[in-house]
Amino acid sequence: MLRKLLFILFINFLLSSCIVFKSTRPSLQNNNVSFYKINKIVEKYPQLPWDQFTIVFLKKYYKYKPEDMKFMLLKGGYSEDALFKVNLLSKNYILRFIGLNRPKNDRDFIIQSFVWAGSNNFGPKVYLYDKDSTFLLMDFLEGKTLELKDTKNASILKALGKTLFKIHNAPNPKSNIRQMSQFTIGRDWYLSVKNTKRKYFGPSILKVAYNHWLKLNKEVNETSYKNSMLHNDPNLRNVLWNGKKIFLLDWELAGLADPRKELAHICAWYGLNDKLTDVFLSSYLKRKPSFQELLINEKMKKIILLEFAWVGLSSLKNNISINDWDSFYAKAGPKTVEDLSLIQINSESKPSDETLRIIYLGLIKQFIIKVTKDK
Repeated sequence: MLRKLLFILFINFLLSSCIVFKSTRPSLQNNNVSFYKINKIVEKYPQLPWDQFTIVFLKKYYKYKPEDMKFMLLKGGYSEDALFKVNLLSKNYILRFIGLNRPKNDRDFIIQSFVWAGSNNFGPKVYLYDKDSTFLLMDFLEGKTLELKDTKNASILKALGKTLFKIHNAPNPKSNIRQMSQFTIGRDWYLSVKNTKRKYFGPSILKVAYNHWLKLNKEVNETSYKNSMLHNDPNLRNVLWNGKKIFLLDWELAGLADPRKELAHICAWYGLNDKLTDVFLSSYLKRKPSFQELLINEKMKKIILLEFAWVGLSSLKNNISINDWDSFYAKAGPKTVEDLSLIQINSESKPSDETLRIIYLGLIKQFIIKVTKDK
């Protein structure tokens, strides 16, 4: 069960949203895919619960007919969920089906996370969902999802800082809330395999790395903080810019955790230099970050190097001997979280295990370099 959950979460942070790998967020301005009437879309995707959607839709919006809707499957990205653009009398919406292979409580978490984000105006507004949590109908937000060049745009980084401040300081959902981040999932995987009889799940340096990780966590946790709701997957194509404001998309990984980790995640994932980090954090804090806050951010960036590697290793085949793991590690060059981000952006199909292994071992190597350099 843990391994299945780890795989789902890993795929979501690395690949996120939709049906195939290419992009984590489908192009919402995709004009190359046709709209279909309800009868045709049901024929094309009969495995989805269209009857359930239609019944709930007509119960609330009884003045409309199913024939008034047109549907377009959004291409790009990866998800076990199906995502459609819906046109209803010239207004656009997003319809998201949530895979029934997920446990009911997980589907409830996802629905309530989207509802919470939409009601607080930092995600798309949700109009409709069902009691079985199999789908949700929400706003189609106009704008563009970010590209790598946007990470150098101070206006966008300031807007992102403002939105994250609102997210981290909004009242938590009243129900269906979970204590989780993708990083704690990676940690739990490492501890589970570390304490079992399984011999081979990575290079032997992981034991050394774990001890450094414990020390860093102790240091950052000496400064008090309060858990808050995190988006937990703020990759570039989950961030939408409308020219004035940032919205975050795809809230399925949301949960309560340390907000400082999400700030460091963005700084590392976007490859922000010191100047841009200052721009982003100053907008978030509404003041210049203190020396202590910058120091904690740097330590968090080191911590997530190893945690990203754990999440990634959990998805790979582990039929490799410890000698081979160590040999692969010796040959691997250091990699950054930004390198992982570039893999996500540029991949047309799921990379091979060999390609991903090089990245994850490189993250471990970079972590070791960073922590030993600062001794």
